[in-house]
Amino acid sequence: FARIQKAAEQIKADSEVLLVIGIGGSYLGSRAAIEFLRHSFYNIVSKEVRKTPEVYFVGNSISTRYLSHLMDVIGDRDFSVNVISKSGTTTEPAIAFRVFKKMLEDKYGKEGIPIAMIDAGDYGMMNGEKVLKSAIVLMKKAKNK
Repeated sequence: FARIQKAAEQIKADSEVLLVIGIGGSYLGSRAAIEFLRHSFYNIVSKEVRKTPEVYFVGNSISTRYLSHLMDVIGDRDFSVNVISKSGTTTEPAIAFRVFKKMLEDKYGKEGIPIAMIDAGDYGMMNGEKVLKSAIVLMKKAKNK
């Protein structure tokens, strides 16, 4: 659990914006938690009040207008992406992932983007021990690069 908190602290330190990409139940849990625990106008209040990056949810529609507007909101700020998908093949999140992966590549270069995967089945079944072990392995691999 401490290592997951460390990863969260790293995102808070490195990013002004966090994008959560998913559709349906794959992202609704995180959205519900944030909306329940945080200020009703979370992304609008100052960072001093918020204390974390702005959080935007994407990948739950194929609206090019929404994607374009979100890109405008991000602008040239640093951002992180959290993709939550069981299969990785659902159209809406796949489109959003490709759009924001390209944006990250344009900003940081293809070699500068750490990408890590955790089995969505374990995540969805709340197999916390297995998810934690996967996260630890991924963080060790990233640290050794």
